[in-house]
Amino acid sequence: MTKFKLALAVTIFGCVFTVGTVSAVHAKGDKEVYSKACKICHGSGMMGAPKFGDSGAWSPRIAKGFDTLRKHAIDGYMGCPPKGGKMSLSKEAVVGGLAYMVDQSRGILKFASSPSGDIFMSMLDKKCIDKTGSNSNSAEAHVWSCSDNNKNQIFDVIARGSTGTEKFKFISLKNRFSGKCLGVAGASKADGAKIIQWNCLPVGNQAWEVVKSKTDNSFSLRFKHSGKCLHIEGKGNGAKLTQWTCNSKKPNQRFELYN
Repeated sequence: MTKFKLALAVTIFGCVFTVGTVSAVHAKGDKEVYSKACKICHGSGMMGAPKFGDSGAWSPRIAKGFDTLRKHAIDGYMGCPPKGGKMSLSKEAVVGGLAYMVDQSRGILKFASSPSGDIFMSMLDKKCIDKTGSNSNSAEAHVWSCSDNNKNQIFDVIARGSTGTEKFKFISLKNRFSGKCLGVAGASKADGAKIIQWNCLPVGNQAWEVVKSKTDNSFSLRFKHSGKCLHIEGKGNGAKLTQWTCNSKKPNQRFELYN
């Protein structure tokens, strides 16, 4: 078993929600606890419990903070008994089961920023999304060798969407250094349109839908305004970012979080 720190800070409509930090078992153990104590209600959504994997049901709960979720899991909440009715479980085990549910159910919030920001790595040749050194509007985005110390590669994730089914569905990527967001130049819908940074706005050409792969941990980023995907034009440092017709089989349209 290995341990990880579950930390989540989500910016939603200008407000930052810190979901807290907690040690949890990030291996087979937490899935076992889910199956033992949580699945009976959360597997089907019994008695109003948020259903496992339903990001629409989980996202607003996650935004309240992991500490709140942890307290509900341990002490009980509404129809949910303390520790899911398995009083022999330790608090740490319960938190492990909760962490497994959250990790599998938080949809786009799975990609929300840690306090130190997120770095997005291409599956093509393991280069990372990077803005050029300029902090000006219209500065183009490209990929570069990944580095925890490259401030041009660190992004905060902003949850976009207003109400209903669109709430929490889309994200924007706000560069930690420049404070600007990545988007399609001129709101173009054409293949090959450049990706630039611009003042962050609630517009479709800065809003991305995270499309998870069905075969691995990678994901694609699909623009709301055009339905096209973030695309890397070739290999190597300096390869430009554009949008292109989505093709989930192309590694230059698939990404993972770095570290």
